[in-house]
Amino acid sequence: QACPKVDGALFFFYTDGPDVFPGGPAFSPWLYATGMNLAGFCGALCAYITGDFLFKQWRYPSVIFLTVPLRVVTRLLLLPVLWRWTFPRYADSEASFVLA
Repeated sequence: QACPKVDGALFFFYTDGPDVFPGGPAFSPWLYATGMNLAGFCGALCAYITGDFLFKQWRYPSVIFLTVPLRVVTRLLLLPVLWRWTFPRYADSEASFVLA
Protein backbone atom coordinates (compact mmCIF):
# COMPACT_ATOMS: atom_id res chain seq x y z
CA GLN A 1 0.00 0.00 0.00
CA ALA A 2 1.01 3.58 -0.54
CA CYS A 3 0.36 4.60 3.08
CA PRO A 4 1.92 2.96 6.13
CA LYS A 5 -0.51 1.09 8.36
CA VAL A 6 -0.52 2.68 11.80
CA ASP A 7 -4.05 1.74 12.82
CA GLY A 8 -2.95 -0.15 15.94
CA ALA A 9 -0.90 2.76 17.22
CA LEU A 10 -3.68 5.22 16.39
CA PHE A 11 -6.17 3.10 18.35
CA PHE A 12 -4.15 3.53 21.52
CA PHE A 13 -3.47 7.21 20.80
CA TYR A 14 -7.16 8.00 20.32
CA THR A 15 -8.59 5.79 23.10
CA ASP A 16 -6.09 6.16 25.94
CA GLY A 17 -7.72 7.91 28.87
CA PRO A 18 -6.50 11.06 30.62
CA ASP A 19 -4.67 8.98 33.23
CA VAL A 20 -2.50 7.36 30.53
CA PHE A 21 -2.21 10.27 28.07
CA PRO A 22 -3.10 13.62 29.65
CA GLY A 23 -4.43 16.03 27.05
CA GLY A 24 -5.10 13.24 24.57
CA PRO A 25 -8.32 12.82 22.62
CA ALA A 26 -9.62 10.07 25.00
CA PHE A 27 -12.24 8.80 22.54
CA SER A 28 -14.32 5.83 23.53
CA PRO A 29 -13.28 2.56 21.90
CA TRP A 30 -16.79 2.43 20.34
CA LEU A 31 -16.22 5.75 18.59
CA TYR A 32 -12.85 4.69 17.22
CA ALA A 33 -13.76 1.13 16.27
CA THR A 34 -17.31 1.72 15.05
CA GLY A 35 -17.83 5.41 14.39
CA MET A 36 -14.69 5.99 12.37
CA ASN A 37 -15.16 2.76 10.39
CA LEU A 38 -18.78 3.71 9.73
CA ALA A 39 -17.66 7.12 8.43
CA GLY A 40 -15.07 5.39 6.22
CA PHE A 41 -17.70 2.96 4.97
CA CYS A 42 -20.02 5.83 4.04
CA GLY A 43 -17.19 7.49 2.12
CA ALA A 44 -16.34 4.27 0.31
CA LEU A 45 -20.00 3.71 -0.50
CA CYS A 46 -20.27 7.21 -1.99
CA ALA A 47 -17.12 6.52 -4.02
CA TYR A 48 -18.53 3.22 -5.24
CA ILE A 49 -21.85 4.77 -6.24
CA THR A 50 -20.33 7.77 -8.03
CA GLY A 51 -17.15 6.11 -9.33
CA ASP A 52 -18.66 4.68 -12.48
CA PHE A 53 -20.18 8.03 -13.36
CA LEU A 54 -17.08 10.09 -12.57
CA PHE A 55 -14.38 7.79 -13.95
CA LYS A 56 -16.15 6.08 -16.84
CA GLN A 57 -13.79 7.49 -19.49
CA TRP A 58 -10.65 7.39 -17.33
CA ARG A 59 -7.88 4.85 -17.68
CA TYR A 60 -6.61 2.96 -14.66
CA PRO A 61 -3.28 4.83 -14.23
CA SER A 62 -5.09 8.18 -14.20
CA VAL A 63 -7.40 7.00 -11.43
CA ILE A 64 -4.43 5.77 -9.40
CA PHE A 65 -2.54 9.05 -9.90
CA LEU A 66 -5.57 10.89 -8.54
CA THR A 67 -6.61 8.63 -5.67
CA VAL A 68 -3.21 7.86 -4.12
CA PRO A 69 -2.32 11.54 -3.55
CA LEU A 70 -5.86 12.14 -2.23
CA ARG A 71 -5.35 9.35 0.29
CA VAL A 72 -2.02 10.85 1.33
CA VAL A 73 -3.66 14.26 1.80
CA THR A 74 -6.43 12.79 3.94
CA ARG A 75 -3.85 11.09 6.15
CA LEU A 76 -1.94 14.36 6.44
CA LEU A 77 -5.14 16.09 7.58
CA LEU A 78 -4.92 14.01 10.78
CA LEU A 79 -1.57 15.58 11.70
CA PRO A 80 -3.17 18.51 13.60
CA VAL A 81 -4.88 15.96 15.86
CA LEU A 82 -1.73 13.90 16.31
CA TRP A 83 0.35 16.98 17.09
CA ARG A 84 -2.45 18.20 19.41
CA TRP A 85 -2.97 21.50 17.54
CA THR A 86 -6.73 20.96 17.77
CA PHE A 87 -6.78 20.52 21.53
CA PRO A 88 -7.42 24.09 22.72
CA ARG A 89 -9.96 24.90 20.01
CA TYR A 90 -11.77 21.55 19.62
CA ALA A 91 -11.32 20.09 23.10
CA ASP A 92 -15.01 19.32 23.51
CA SER A 93 -15.72 18.19 19.95
CA GLU A 94 -12.46 16.72 18.73
CA ALA A 95 -14.35 13.65 17.56
CA SER A 96 -16.32 15.74 15.08
CA PHE A 97 -13.04 17.15 13.73
CA VAL A 98 -11.68 13.62 13.18
CA LEU A 99 -14.89 12.24 11.68
CA ALA A 100 -15.25 15.19 9.27
